[in-house]
Amino acid sequence: TSGTNAITADNLTITLDKGESFVLEYPIFSFFDMSKKELGRAKLYDQWLGAAIVSNKDIAVSLGNLAYAAFTKSDDPLPGGANNGGDKDVAIDQIIPEDILGSEYVFVRGFGSDEFEFPIIIATQNGTDIYINNALSKAATIDAGDYYPIPGSNYSGTNNANGIRPGENLYVRTSKQVYAYQSTAGKNSAKNVDYNFIAPVNFLLEKVVDFIPNINQHTSSYTIEGGISIVSAAATPDSSVTVLVDGVLQPLAGKRKTISGNSQWVTYFLDKLSGNVSVRSTGSIAVGYTGESGYMGVSGYFSGFASVPSIDVTVKNVGGCLGGDQVKLTAPDGYAMYQWYREGQPISGATERLYQPTLPGSYTVGITTSIGGQEYVSAPVDVSDCKPEIKLDVTSEKQSLVVGESVVLRVNHKFQSYFNATNAEVNLTIPSNFTISSFTPSVGSWNGTGTTKKWTLGSISPGSEEVLELTLKALSVGNPLLISATNTQTVLGSDNTALIETNLLTDDKTESFIIKTA
Repeated sequence: TSGTNAITADNLTITLDKGESFVLEYPIFSFFDMSKKELGRAKLYDQWLGAAIVSNKDIAVSLGNLAYAAFTKSDDPLPGGANNGGDKDVAIDQIIPEDILGSEYVFVRGFGSDEFEFPIIIATQNGTDIYINNALSKAATIDAGDYYPIPGSNYSGTNNANGIRPGENLYVRTSKQVYAYQSTAGKNSAKNVDYNFIAPVNFLLEKVVDFIPNINQHTSSYTIEGGISIVSAAATPDSSVTVLVDGVLQPLAGKRKTISGNSQWVTYFLDKLSGNVSVRSTGSIAVGYTGESGYMGVSGYFSGFASVPSIDVTVKNVGGCLGGDQVKLTAPDGYAMYQWYREGQPISGATERLYQPTLPGSYTVGITTSIGGQEYVSAPVDVSDCKPEIKLDVTSEKQSLVVGESVVLRVNHKFQSYFNATNAEVNLTIPSNFTISSFTPSVGSWNGTGTTKKWTLGSISPGSEEVLELTLKALSVGNPLLISATNTQTVLGSDNTALIETNLLTDDKTESFIIKTA
Protein backbone atom coordinates (compact mmCIF):
# COMPACT_ATOMS: atom_id res chain seq x y z
CA THR A 1 0.00 0.00 0.00
CA SER A 2 1.30 3.45 -0.85
CA GLY A 3 0.14 7.01 -0.42
CA THR A 4 -0.25 9.49 2.41
CA ASN A 5 -1.82 8.04 5.56
CA ALA A 6 -1.69 4.53 4.10
CA ILE A 7 -0.60 2.97 7.40
CA THR A 8 -3.86 2.65 9.33
CA ALA A 9 -3.56 -0.67 11.18
CA ASP A 10 -1.95 -0.98 14.62
CA ASN A 11 -0.52 -4.38 13.64
CA LEU A 12 0.86 -5.67 10.34
CA THR A 13 1.71 -9.28 9.47
CA ILE A 14 4.26 -9.60 6.67
CA THR A 15 5.64 -12.77 5.06
CA LEU A 16 9.05 -12.53 3.42
CA ASP A 17 11.18 -15.05 1.56
CA LYS A 18 14.98 -15.06 1.60
CA GLY A 19 16.39 -11.93 0.02
CA GLU A 20 13.10 -10.01 0.12
CA SER A 21 12.55 -6.79 2.04
CA PHE A 22 9.66 -4.65 3.24
CA VAL A 23 9.68 -0.90 3.86
CA LEU A 24 7.50 1.06 6.27
CA GLU A 25 7.63 4.76 5.53
CA TYR A 26 5.74 7.90 6.45
CA PRO A 27 6.12 11.58 5.46
CA ILE A 28 6.93 13.40 8.67
CA PHE A 29 7.34 16.89 7.18
CA SER A 30 6.11 18.53 4.00
CA PHE A 31 8.27 21.23 2.44
CA PHE A 32 6.65 24.14 0.75
CA ASP A 33 6.91 24.51 -3.03
CA MET A 34 10.66 24.70 -3.49
CA SER A 35 10.32 25.34 -7.24
CA LYS A 36 8.97 28.76 -6.21
CA LYS A 37 11.68 29.15 -3.57
CA GLU A 38 9.09 29.27 -0.80
CA LEU A 39 11.09 28.37 2.28
CA GLY A 40 9.59 26.65 5.27
CA ARG A 41 7.91 23.38 6.19
CA ALA A 42 4.72 21.99 7.67
CA LYS A 43 4.65 19.27 10.31
CA LEU A 44 2.54 16.24 9.39
CA TYR A 45 3.37 13.83 12.17
CA ASP A 46 5.55 13.24 15.19
CA GLN A 47 9.30 13.68 14.75
CA TRP A 48 9.94 9.95 14.39
CA LEU A 49 8.09 6.90 13.09
CA GLY A 50 8.51 3.72 15.13
CA ALA A 51 7.43 0.10 15.23
CA ALA A 52 7.96 -2.99 17.37
CA ILE A 53 9.05 -5.91 15.19
CA VAL A 54 8.90 -9.62 16.02
CA SER A 55 9.79 -12.40 13.57
CA ASN A 56 9.87 -16.21 13.67
CA LYS A 57 13.24 -16.31 11.85
CA ASP A 58 16.34 -14.15 11.80
CA ILE A 59 15.99 -10.84 9.95
CA ALA A 60 18.08 -7.69 9.44
CA VAL A 61 16.46 -4.33 10.20
CA SER A 62 17.68 -0.90 9.15
CA LEU A 63 16.02 2.45 9.62
CA GLY A 64 16.63 5.98 8.48
CA ASN A 65 15.36 9.36 7.39
CA LEU A 66 15.36 11.18 4.08
CA ALA A 67 16.18 14.90 4.38
CA TYR A 68 17.16 14.04 7.94
CA ALA A 69 18.51 17.46 8.93
CA ALA A 70 15.09 18.97 8.31
CA PHE A 71 13.94 17.41 11.57
CA THR A 72 16.59 18.83 13.85
CA LYS A 73 15.13 22.30 14.31
CA SER A 74 11.82 23.51 15.73
CA ASP A 75 8.53 22.48 14.19
CA ASP A 76 7.55 26.00 13.15
CA PRO A 77 8.10 27.17 9.57
CA LEU A 78 11.34 29.10 9.45
CA PRO A 79 11.99 32.23 7.42
CA GLY A 80 15.27 30.96 6.02
CA GLY A 81 18.66 29.60 6.91
CA ALA A 82 20.70 26.49 6.20
CA ASN A 83 18.01 24.15 7.46
CA ASN A 84 15.27 25.28 5.06
CA GLY A 85 15.29 24.30 1.41
CA GLY A 86 18.59 23.49 -0.23
CA ASP A 87 20.43 20.26 0.45
CA LYS A 88 19.67 17.68 3.15
CA ASP A 89 21.48 14.45 3.87
CA VAL A 90 20.08 10.95 4.42
CA ALA A 91 20.65 9.12 7.71
CA ILE A 92 20.44 5.32 7.97
CA ASP A 93 21.83 2.56 10.18
CA GLN A 94 21.20 -1.08 11.05
CA ILE A 95 19.93 -1.98 14.53
CA ILE A 96 20.18 -4.97 16.87
CA PRO A 97 17.57 -6.98 18.81
CA GLU A 98 16.31 -5.87 22.21
CA ASP A 99 18.02 -8.76 24.01
CA ILE A 100 21.51 -7.29 23.53
CA LEU A 101 20.87 -3.70 24.57
CA GLY A 102 22.44 -1.93 27.54
CA SER A 103 21.77 0.94 29.94
CA GLU A 104 25.02 2.98 29.86
CA TYR A 105 26.17 4.94 26.81
CA VAL A 106 28.97 7.36 25.99
CA PHE A 107 28.66 9.69 22.99
CA VAL A 108 31.45 11.64 21.28
CA ARG A 109 30.29 14.49 19.07
CA GLY A 110 31.48 15.35 15.57
CA PHE A 111 31.79 18.65 13.73
CA GLY A 112 28.24 20.02 13.97
CA SER A 113 26.59 22.56 16.24
CA ASP A 114 24.07 21.56 18.90
CA GLU A 115 21.18 21.39 16.44
CA PHE A 116 22.93 18.51 14.64
CA GLU A 117 24.80 16.89 17.54
CA PHE A 118 22.51 15.14 20.03
CA PRO A 119 21.68 11.61 21.28
CA ILE A 120 18.22 10.02 20.99
CA ILE A 121 17.15 7.47 23.62
CA ILE A 122 14.33 4.99 22.87
CA ALA A 123 12.78 2.93 25.67
CA THR A 124 11.99 -0.79 25.41
CA GLN A 125 10.31 -1.01 28.83
CA ASN A 126 7.82 1.17 30.68
CA GLY A 127 9.08 3.49 33.39
CA THR A 128 12.58 3.98 31.98
CA ASP A 129 14.43 6.79 33.81
CA ILE A 130 17.10 8.75 31.91
CA TYR A 131 20.07 10.46 33.62
CA ILE A 132 22.55 12.74 31.86
CA ASN A 133 26.23 13.10 32.84
CA ASN A 134 26.61 13.44 36.63
CA ALA A 135 23.02 14.52 37.34
CA LEU A 136 21.38 12.78 40.30
CA SER A 137 17.89 13.80 39.19
CA LYS A 138 16.43 12.19 36.08
CA ALA A 139 16.00 14.19 32.90
CA ALA A 140 12.92 12.21 31.85
CA THR A 141 10.92 9.03 32.36
CA ILE A 142 9.66 7.37 29.17
CA ASP A 143 7.71 4.22 28.36
CA ALA A 144 8.26 1.44 25.83
CA GLY A 145 8.34 2.90 22.33
CA ASP A 146 8.78 6.49 23.54
CA TYR A 147 11.86 8.50 22.61
CA TYR A 148 13.76 11.34 24.25
CA PRO A 149 16.24 13.60 22.38
CA ILE A 150 19.00 14.91 24.65
CA PRO A 151 20.00 18.50 23.78
CA GLY A 152 23.52 18.86 22.42
CA SER A 153 24.20 21.54 25.02
CA ASN A 154 24.80 18.68 27.48
CA TYR A 155 28.08 17.73 25.76
CA SER A 156 31.24 18.65 27.64
CA GLY A 157 33.42 21.61 26.74
CA THR A 158 32.66 25.02 25.27
CA ASN A 159 32.08 26.07 21.66
CA ASN A 160 35.06 27.02 19.53
CA ALA A 161 35.13 30.07 17.28
CA ASN A 162 32.88 28.31 14.75
CA GLY A 163 30.22 27.45 17.34
CA ILE A 164 31.10 23.75 17.50
CA ARG A 165 33.16 21.54 19.81
CA PRO A 166 34.28 18.32 18.07
CA GLY A 167 35.44 15.44 20.23
CA GLU A 168 33.54 16.44 23.39
CA ASN A 169 31.62 13.70 25.22
CA LEU A 170 28.27 13.03 26.91
CA TYR A 171 27.29 10.20 29.28
CA VAL A 172 23.80 8.71 29.60
CA ARG A 173 22.61 6.04 32.01
CA THR A 174 19.11 4.59 32.15
CA SER A 175 17.21 2.49 34.66
CA LYS A 176 16.34 -0.09 31.97
CA GLN A 177 17.82 -1.18 28.65
CA VAL A 178 17.36 1.27 25.78
CA TYR A 179 18.19 1.89 22.14
CA ALA A 180 20.66 4.77 21.71
CA TYR A 181 21.26 6.80 18.57
CA GLN A 182 23.63 9.66 17.95
CA SER A 183 22.82 12.43 15.52
CA THR A 184 26.13 13.80 14.28
CA ALA A 185 27.64 15.83 11.45
CA GLY A 186 30.86 15.73 9.44
CA LYS A 187 30.56 19.48 9.07
CA ASN A 188 28.29 22.12 10.58
CA SER A 189 25.80 21.91 7.75
CA ALA A 190 22.42 20.26 7.12
CA LYS A 191 23.88 18.52 4.08
CA ASN A 192 26.55 16.71 6.13
CA VAL A 193 24.54 15.01 8.88
CA ASP A 194 24.10 11.35 9.73
CA TYR A 195 23.33 9.21 12.74
CA ASN A 196 24.98 6.23 14.38
CA PHE A 197 23.44 3.39 16.31
CA ILE A 198 25.56 3.27 19.49
CA ALA A 199 26.60 0.20 21.49
CA PRO A 200 26.51 0.32 25.32
CA VAL A 201 29.79 0.71 27.19
CA ASN A 202 30.89 -2.29 29.23
CA PHE A 203 34.08 -4.10 30.15
CA LEU A 204 33.28 -6.86 27.67
CA LEU A 205 34.14 -4.60 24.73
CA GLU A 206 36.83 -5.78 22.35
CA LYS A 207 40.42 -4.62 22.54
CA VAL A 208 41.16 -4.41 18.79
CA VAL A 209 39.45 -2.53 15.95
CA ASP A 210 41.59 -2.96 12.85
CA PHE A 211 39.08 -3.11 10.00
CA ILE A 212 38.85 0.55 8.93
CA PRO A 213 40.46 0.58 5.46
CA ASN A 214 40.99 3.84 3.54
CA ILE A 215 39.17 5.91 6.10
CA ASN A 216 39.40 8.99 3.88
CA GLN A 217 38.04 7.29 0.75
CA HIS A 218 34.28 6.71 0.54
CA THR A 219 34.28 5.94 -3.18
CA SER A 220 36.76 6.51 -5.97
CA SER A 221 35.17 9.92 -6.49
CA TYR A 222 34.85 11.19 -2.93
CA THR A 223 37.61 11.96 -0.46
CA ILE A 224 36.42 12.10 3.13
CA GLU A 225 37.70 14.43 5.82
CA GLY A 226 36.76 13.48 9.34
CA GLY A 227 37.89 11.87 12.55
CA ILE A 228 37.61 8.85 14.80
CA SER A 229 36.32 8.73 18.35
CA ILE A 230 37.59 6.24 20.93
CA VAL A 231 35.87 5.31 24.18
CA SER A 232 38.44 3.61 26.41
CA ALA A 233 38.60 2.13 29.89
CA ALA A 234 40.01 4.87 32.13
CA ALA A 235 42.37 2.41 33.80
CA THR A 236 44.18 1.96 30.47
CA PRO A 237 47.04 4.50 30.15
CA ASP A 238 47.48 6.53 26.96
CA SER A 239 50.58 4.54 26.14
CA SER A 240 48.53 1.34 25.96
CA VAL A 241 46.03 2.72 23.42
CA THR A 242 47.65 2.44 19.99
CA VAL A 243 46.29 4.18 16.88
CA LEU A 244 48.08 3.28 13.63
CA VAL A 245 47.42 4.90 10.25
CA ASP A 246 49.15 2.96 7.47
CA GLY A 247 51.38 1.57 10.19
CA VAL A 248 52.39 4.99 11.55
CA LEU A 249 51.74 5.58 15.27
CA GLN A 250 49.47 8.57 16.01
CA PRO A 251 50.13 10.59 19.17
CA LEU A 252 47.41 10.63 21.85
CA ALA A 253 49.13 13.01 24.25
CA GLY A 254 46.73 15.68 25.46
CA LYS A 255 43.71 14.12 23.75
CA ARG A 256 42.29 12.21 26.74
CA LYS A 257 38.97 13.60 28.01
CA THR A 258 37.30 12.56 31.24
CA ILE A 259 33.56 11.85 31.35
CA SER A 260 31.23 13.67 33.72
CA GLY A 261 29.31 11.14 35.78
CA ASN A 262 31.45 8.09 34.98
CA SER A 263 35.09 7.83 36.05
CA GLN A 264 35.51 4.35 34.53
CA TRP A 265 35.73 5.59 30.94
CA VAL A 266 37.57 8.28 28.96
CA THR A 267 37.38 9.41 25.33
CA TYR A 268 39.78 10.43 22.56
CA PHE A 269 39.18 12.20 19.24
CA LEU A 270 41.56 12.25 16.26
CA ASP A 271 40.70 14.05 13.01
CA LYS A 272 42.12 14.51 9.50
CA LEU A 273 43.19 10.86 9.20
CA SER A 274 44.04 9.35 5.80
CA GLY A 275 44.69 5.67 5.09
CA ASN A 276 44.13 2.35 6.83
CA VAL A 277 43.31 2.82 10.51
CA SER A 278 43.85 0.31 13.30
CA VAL A 279 43.11 0.85 17.00
CA ARG A 280 44.47 -1.52 19.65
CA SER A 281 44.42 -1.42 23.43
CA THR A 282 45.23 -3.51 26.47
CA GLY A 283 41.75 -2.62 27.79
CA SER A 284 38.22 -2.31 26.45
CA ILE A 285 37.58 0.18 23.62
CA ALA A 286 34.82 1.30 21.25
CA VAL A 287 35.56 3.18 18.02
CA GLY A 288 33.34 5.46 15.93
CA TYR A 289 33.84 7.70 12.89
CA THR A 290 32.40 10.96 11.50
CA GLY A 291 33.30 12.69 8.25
CA GLU A 292 32.18 14.69 5.22
CA SER A 293 32.90 15.31 1.56
CA GLY A 294 31.24 18.26 -0.11
CA TYR A 295 27.51 17.52 -0.02
CA MET A 296 27.92 14.20 1.78
CA GLY A 297 28.09 13.33 5.46
CA VAL A 298 29.20 9.89 6.70
CA SER A 299 29.51 8.16 10.06
CA GLY A 300 29.93 4.68 11.48
CA TYR A 301 30.34 2.74 14.70
CA PHE A 302 32.67 -0.25 14.66
CA SER A 303 32.44 -1.71 18.15
CA GLY A 304 30.45 -3.28 20.89
CA PHE A 305 27.57 -5.19 19.38
CA ALA A 306 29.14 -8.64 19.30
CA SER A 307 30.39 -8.39 22.88
CA VAL A 308 27.03 -7.68 24.55
CA PRO A 309 25.78 -10.92 26.17
CA SER A 310 22.26 -12.21 25.53
CA ILE A 311 20.19 -15.05 26.96
CA ASP A 312 19.21 -17.97 24.76
CA VAL A 313 15.69 -19.24 25.60
CA THR A 314 14.74 -22.83 24.72
CA VAL A 315 11.10 -23.88 25.14
CA LYS A 316 10.40 -27.62 24.96
CA ASN A 317 6.62 -27.47 24.51
CA VAL A 318 4.82 -24.22 23.77
CA GLY A 319 2.04 -23.99 26.34
CA GLY A 320 3.68 -26.41 28.77
CA CYS A 321 4.02 -25.82 32.50
CA LEU A 322 7.28 -24.67 34.05
CA GLY A 323 9.43 -27.22 35.87
CA GLY A 324 11.84 -29.92 34.77
CA ASP A 325 13.38 -29.04 31.43
CA GLN A 326 10.36 -27.23 29.97
CA VAL A 327 12.28 -23.93 29.65
CA LYS A 328 16.06 -23.53 29.60
CA LEU A 329 17.87 -20.21 29.89
CA THR A 330 21.46 -20.25 28.64
CA ALA A 331 24.03 -17.49 29.09
CA PRO A 332 27.09 -17.07 26.83
CA ASP A 333 30.02 -19.35 27.52
CA GLY A 334 33.48 -18.37 28.72
CA TYR A 335 32.85 -16.16 31.77
CA ALA A 336 34.19 -16.66 35.28
CA MET A 337 30.97 -16.00 37.22
CA TYR A 338 27.23 -16.05 36.60
CA GLN A 339 24.28 -14.79 38.64
CA TRP A 340 20.65 -15.13 37.53
CA TYR A 341 17.96 -12.59 38.50
CA ARG A 342 14.15 -12.76 38.45
CA GLU A 343 12.28 -9.45 38.40
CA GLY A 344 15.58 -7.78 39.29
CA GLN A 345 16.19 -9.87 42.42
CA PRO A 346 19.08 -12.40 42.64
CA ILE A 347 18.05 -16.06 42.65
CA SER A 348 19.77 -17.98 45.43
CA GLY A 349 22.11 -20.67 44.09
CA ALA A 350 21.54 -19.74 40.42
CA THR A 351 25.20 -19.22 39.57
CA GLU A 352 25.73 -21.52 36.60
CA ARG A 353 25.62 -20.76 32.88
CA LEU A 354 22.39 -22.79 32.50
CA TYR A 355 19.24 -22.05 34.51
CA GLN A 356 15.85 -23.79 34.41
CA PRO A 357 13.16 -21.44 35.81
CA THR A 358 10.22 -22.73 37.82
CA LEU A 359 8.33 -19.44 38.02
CA PRO A 360 7.17 -17.04 35.30
CA GLY A 361 8.67 -13.59 35.15
CA SER A 362 11.35 -11.40 33.64
CA TYR A 363 14.88 -12.89 33.86
CA THR A 364 18.34 -11.40 33.47
CA VAL A 365 21.82 -12.79 33.99
CA GLY A 366 24.88 -11.06 35.39
CA ILE A 367 28.24 -12.17 34.03
CA THR A 368 31.73 -11.40 35.27
CA THR A 369 34.93 -11.93 33.31
CA SER A 370 37.11 -12.60 36.37
CA ILE A 371 36.77 -13.28 40.08
CA GLY A 372 36.17 -9.96 41.78
CA GLY A 373 35.59 -8.21 38.43
CA GLN A 374 32.75 -5.95 37.37
CA GLU A 375 29.39 -7.58 36.66
CA TYR A 376 27.48 -6.86 33.47
CA VAL A 377 23.73 -7.58 33.57
CA SER A 378 22.03 -8.67 30.36
CA ALA A 379 18.80 -7.36 28.89
CA PRO A 380 15.71 -9.19 30.24
CA VAL A 381 13.81 -12.09 28.69
CA ASP A 382 10.24 -13.04 29.61
CA VAL A 383 9.39 -16.58 30.72
CA SER A 384 5.78 -17.80 30.64
CA ASP A 385 4.01 -20.68 32.38
CA CYS A 386 1.17 -22.90 31.14
CA LYS A 387 -1.25 -20.35 32.61
CA PRO A 388 -1.21 -16.62 31.87
CA GLU A 389 0.29 -14.05 34.20
CA ILE A 390 -0.54 -10.36 34.52
CA LYS A 391 1.78 -8.12 36.50
CA LEU A 392 -0.29 -5.10 37.46
CA ASP A 393 1.37 -2.17 39.22
CA VAL A 394 -0.31 1.04 40.39
CA THR A 395 2.25 3.69 41.34
CA SER A 396 2.63 7.41 41.99
CA GLU A 397 5.64 9.58 42.76
CA LYS A 398 3.88 11.31 45.68
CA GLN A 399 1.25 10.16 48.15
CA SER A 400 0.73 13.39 50.07
CA LEU A 401 -0.85 16.50 48.51
CA VAL A 402 -3.02 19.50 49.33
CA VAL A 403 -6.46 20.46 48.09
CA GLY A 404 -6.18 21.78 44.54
CA GLU A 405 -2.91 19.95 43.86
CA SER A 406 -2.55 17.29 41.13
CA VAL A 407 -0.80 13.95 41.10
CA VAL A 408 -0.01 11.52 38.27
CA LEU A 409 -1.10 7.90 38.77
CA ARG A 410 0.49 5.21 36.60
CA VAL A 411 -1.08 1.81 35.94
CA ASN A 412 1.42 -0.60 34.38
CA HIS A 413 0.03 -3.76 32.78
CA LYS A 414 2.44 -6.52 31.65
CA PHE A 415 1.15 -9.74 30.08
CA GLN A 416 3.12 -12.99 30.02
CA SER A 417 1.69 -16.07 28.34
CA TYR A 418 2.17 -18.48 25.45
CA PHE A 419 -1.18 -17.35 24.02
CA ASN A 420 -2.89 -14.12 23.01
CA ALA A 421 -5.52 -12.53 25.23
CA THR A 422 -8.79 -10.84 24.36
CA ASN A 423 -11.19 -8.65 26.31
CA ALA A 424 -8.38 -7.41 28.55
CA GLU A 425 -9.40 -4.62 30.90
CA VAL A 426 -8.41 -2.97 34.18
CA ASN A 427 -11.01 -1.58 36.59
CA LEU A 428 -10.02 1.24 38.96
CA THR A 429 -11.78 2.42 42.10
CA ILE A 430 -10.96 6.11 42.70
CA PRO A 431 -12.35 8.00 45.75
CA SER A 432 -14.61 10.99 45.12
CA ASN A 433 -11.95 13.22 46.72
CA PHE A 434 -10.23 13.17 43.31
CA THR A 435 -11.30 14.32 39.88
CA ILE A 436 -9.60 13.01 36.72
CA SER A 437 -8.27 15.98 34.77
CA SER A 438 -6.51 13.99 32.02
CA PHE A 439 -5.88 10.41 30.94
CA THR A 440 -3.44 8.79 28.51
CA PRO A 441 -3.69 5.04 27.75
CA SER A 442 -0.88 3.57 25.62
CA VAL A 443 -3.48 1.30 23.99
CA GLY A 444 -7.24 0.92 24.11
CA SER A 445 -9.73 3.32 25.65
CA TRP A 446 -10.60 4.88 29.02
CA ASN A 447 -14.03 5.27 30.57
CA GLY A 448 -13.98 7.55 33.60
CA THR A 449 -17.70 7.63 34.33
CA GLY A 450 -19.36 5.88 37.27
CA THR A 451 -17.89 4.70 40.54
CA THR A 452 -15.63 2.10 38.91
CA LYS A 453 -13.48 3.45 36.08
CA LYS A 454 -12.46 1.16 33.24
CA TRP A 455 -9.33 0.91 31.05
CA THR A 456 -10.17 -1.35 28.09
CA LEU A 457 -7.03 -2.79 26.50
CA GLY A 458 -8.81 -5.23 24.16
CA SER A 459 -6.59 -7.82 22.43
CA ILE A 460 -3.02 -8.13 23.70
CA SER A 461 -0.10 -10.36 22.74
CA PRO A 462 2.47 -12.22 24.89
CA GLY A 463 5.15 -9.96 26.29
CA SER A 464 3.12 -6.78 25.82
CA GLU A 465 3.59 -4.03 28.38
CA GLU A 466 1.11 -1.15 28.41
CA VAL A 467 0.61 1.85 30.65
CA LEU A 468 -2.21 4.18 31.63
CA GLU A 469 -1.43 7.61 33.06
CA LEU A 470 -4.10 9.51 34.98
CA THR A 471 -3.74 13.04 36.27
CA LEU A 472 -5.80 13.32 39.47
CA LYS A 473 -6.68 16.65 41.08
CA ALA A 474 -7.42 16.74 44.82
CA LEU A 475 -10.88 18.14 45.57
CA SER A 476 -11.26 17.70 49.32
CA VAL A 477 -9.44 16.55 52.45
CA GLY A 478 -9.09 12.81 52.96
CA ASN A 479 -6.91 10.43 54.99
CA PRO A 480 -6.28 7.73 54.03
CA LEU A 481 -7.57 7.48 50.45
CA LEU A 482 -7.11 4.16 48.70
CA ILE A 483 -7.05 3.70 44.91
CA SER A 484 -7.31 0.05 43.89
CA ALA A 485 -7.21 -1.87 40.60
CA THR A 486 -8.34 -5.27 39.31
CA ASN A 487 -7.79 -6.93 35.95
CA THR A 488 -9.67 -9.41 33.77
CA GLN A 489 -8.91 -11.00 30.40
CA THR A 490 -9.78 -14.00 28.28
CA VAL A 491 -6.94 -16.38 27.39
CA LEU A 492 -7.67 -19.57 25.45
CA GLY A 493 -5.15 -22.41 25.44
CA SER A 494 -4.22 -24.71 22.55
CA ASP A 495 -7.33 -26.84 23.23
CA ASN A 496 -9.53 -23.70 23.24
CA THR A 497 -10.21 -23.89 26.98
CA ALA A 498 -10.06 -20.77 29.14
CA LEU A 499 -6.86 -20.34 31.18
CA ILE A 500 -7.02 -18.62 34.58
CA GLU A 501 -4.21 -16.37 35.84
CA THR A 502 -2.08 -18.04 38.54
CA ASN A 503 -0.95 -14.78 40.22
CA LEU A 504 2.55 -16.09 40.86
CA LEU A 505 4.01 -12.62 40.27
CA THR A 506 3.60 -10.04 43.02
CA ASP A 507 1.25 -7.23 41.98
CA ASP A 508 0.97 -3.71 43.39
CA LYS A 509 -2.72 -3.01 42.91
CA THR A 510 -3.28 -0.24 45.46
CA GLU A 511 -1.97 3.23 46.17
CA SER A 512 -2.73 5.21 49.34
CA PHE A 513 -2.97 9.03 49.51
CA ILE A 514 -3.37 11.80 52.05
CA ILE A 515 -5.02 15.08 51.05
CA LYS A 516 -4.46 18.01 53.45
CA THR A 517 -5.70 21.59 53.62
CA ALA A 518 -2.20 23.02 53.52
